[in-house]
Amino acid sequence: MADDLGIGDVGCYGNTTIRQGTEGPRTPNIDRLAEDGVVLRQHLAAASVCTPSRAAFLTGRYPLRSGKWHLGLNCESPSDHCHHPLKHGFDHFYGTPLSLMGDCARWELSEKRAALERPLQLGDRAFAAAARRRSVRFEDG
Repeated sequence: MADDLGIGDVGCYGNTTIRQGTEGPRTPNIDRLAEDGVVLRQHLAAASVCTPSRAAFLTGRYPLRSGKWHLGLNCESPSDHCHHPLKHGFDHFYGTPLSLMGDCARWELSEKRAALERPLQLGDRAFAAAARRRSVRFEDG
């Protein structure tokens, strides 16, 4: 699932204007994902930002019904964890709330920007691999 991407923005949905004057497709990776995966042809995003859209996609409910209509950065303090999934009815949670940015941190752009722009460290890659393995085991039962 790609953020801020319209159906007319990529070659796999028939867009030819982005290919003018080039050798081959200009969206080869997305086209390859579509070729090897699932292509949705009658699907609308439930919200204009990624978190509520993904919540709606995963639950099949409007973002308001799942409690995810915002990005969740408005806790009273970083230690109250007010937006953690376990505080909202989930029995289990294995993951990183809000992408390693602290699950209730206020946006302080210089510090956050530096964290977002740095390459993944070995620990980050190890966590991502562990989370992927854990999610596959969870899905397989």
